[in-house]
Parts: sequence; C-alpha cells; structure tokens
Amino acid sequence: RMHPDRRSGTRRWNVSALSVYLDRVRAGQSPVGGGEDVGPSDLVREEILLGLRSDGLDLEHLRAHGGLDLESRQGDLIRRLTAEGLASRKDSLLRLTPKGYVVCDEISARLAREAGASAAAPTPLPRSAPPASSLCGF
Repeated sequence: RMHPDRRSGTRRWNVSALSVYLDRVRAGQSPVGGGEDVGPSDLVREEILLGLRSDGLDLEHLRAHGGLDLESRQGDLIRRLTAEGLASRKDSLLRLTPKGYVVCDEISARLAREAGASAAAPTPLPRSAPPASSLCGF
C-alpha cells in the first residue's frame, strides 16, 4: 500500500497458519501477521510483476504514480515482446499472452531492471536490448 507521500509504502502479510487466520477473522481481528516499509523502487518492481501476473500493466499509471516512464526506458523490449507474441498492447495496457505468461518472472525482471533508478536520476539504457527470444529461450 502506497503512503500519502507517494514515495514509499507498506508491505503486509497475513499469519501463515490457516487456523490462526480463521480464528482472528472469526473474532473480528486483523489477520495481519507482520509488515515492513518499502521504498519507491520496490513498489515499482512489485507493480510491474503483479500487473503482468494479473490483468495487465498500465504503463501510464506506472509513469504517473510510480515515476517510471517504462515505455521510454524499455520501449524496444516492449515492442519485441509484442512482436514475438509474448505480450499484447492496447493503449497503455501491456498484457502477457499465454506464451509470455510462462516466462513472466523473466520478463518482469527485464522490465523492472530500470525501476531501481529514481525518476529524478535515471540510468541510461543500452542502445538496444537483446531480443526477447534470447531472453526467454524461444
């Protein structure tokens, strides 16, 4: 969950034992077992991974709220993913195809590579990224 400063957030997890979880919920208590503060880089990486694993990654939302213009930084890779049938694109939404979902972790790691750099101090990308086919083993 993003904090009001929009530069940090909190990651929470539930208790691991199902019986404890159910007891807490039945008693009207929170099942949260712990939490930790996370910085903007972790938030962006998680947004990329979770977006790709679910309904798609909204590139415009990531730019506006995460401070990362992934299209500018990884546009070549995004175009290769779509050309090779690993992803589809509709407006600002990038979705993995069934073929791309098989290698989702690798794709998200490549896309998130630049997420560690803050928007204020971007790290330049190489002039061209390796083809997604070499990335994914296809």
